[in-house]
Amino acid sequence: MIDPNDYDVLPDGQTVANLLATERAKKHTSASVNEDELKAIRNSIHHDYEMDEPNSIGAVKEAEANGLLVVYPEDNQLQIDIDSDRAFDIFLEMKTLLEKYFAVLDVVIGYSRSGAPKRHVTVTLDQPIDNYQRVALQAIMGSDRVREFLSYVQHRNGDQHPILFIEKPGQKG
Repeated sequence: MIDPNDYDVLPDGQTVANLLATERAKKHTSASVNEDELKAIRNSIHHDYEMDEPNSIGAVKEAEANGLLVVYPEDNQLQIDIDSDRAFDIFLEMKTLLEKYFAVLDVVIGYSRSGAPKRHVTVTLDQPIDNYQRVALQAIMGSDRVREFLSYVQHRNGDQHPILFIEKPGQKG
């Protein structure tokens, strides 16, 4: 980084103030989260979830009304809800680290009922985990951030099933 106290004008004639403004603009536009991902988060917050009091009852009712299956994780499973190819890339990169610190017995990947690129990933570990650990690991692995946040809230509020997948009959994941 250029120290503005060293120069008033750079050798190429550009002022330090202009150069610093350009550098700040580059940092601002090269965000780590792209606009599509932010749009998806906003959409989830405003449309996809019951924000007043999130709970699993609504999801179960939706599944029953539409002939869908409710799949609860076993006590040693993660249910990672992948919403984009970018999130799936994150999962694939983080899987190596998960396998370094946890014994992974099985990984099942399938498209969600919404279809590609959305996926459901079930990871079976060799040991049980509690719901707080499950939410943390799922979020770290690339799962839908809003879903994981609301799962945390649901668990904190005593929901018996804060984590679940809704799937079409015969769907894997």
